Amino acid sequence: MRKFYALGLIETRGLVTAIEAADAMAKAANVLVTGRENTNPAMITIKCVGEVAAVKSAVDAAAAAAGKLGEVISVHVIPQPSEDLAILYPEIVIKENFEPQIAVQKPIVEKSGLPVKSANQAKTSTKVKTVKTPVKKEKSGKNNSDIKDMSVQELRHLARTNKDFPLKGRQISKANKDTLLKLFSQIK
Repeated sequence: MRKFYALGLIETRGLVTAIEAADAMAKAANVLVTGRENTNPAMITIKCVGEVAAVKSAVDAAAAAAGKLGEVISVHVIPQPSEDLAILYPEIVIKENFEPQIAVQKPIVEKSGLPVKSANQAKTSTKVKTVKTPVKKEKSGKNNSDIKDMSVQELRHLARTNKDFPLKGRQISKANKDTLLKLFSQIK
């Protein structure tokens, strides 16, 4: 018998509101934002999958963030999707050794320089990447040259695991690489 991830959905009016919802969803919990669907010319549904509690948390955060910016039409979490739903949403099927963490895609770029996502690309190019933070000890606990080479996601993960880091929660999610590096250098 196959197991399934919970499916979270938020429908908004307007693209900017949908993007804000997707951003809040991705930052709030360990979920994989799997895409969007246009249900009406102005209504957009953002989908995510993950563990039930994470999906509920992500959808609640998305609704709060999107509600501040625009109109939220509806919000819904399906904690135990039916096996029949896997035909429409194959991303809900739990595969062995798979955790929804960071979706990495190579976008198709058209002449204008803006990325375009085709239907085939959404199915074939999404890969899951697990970020592992190198652990090298010095006086401060981390080697400065290693920290400078880390991505923003890796720095944010490191900041969340460091109990002495001055920023917490959403502040870490909003901090850019320069800010994170500056704060790490201050906590030596």
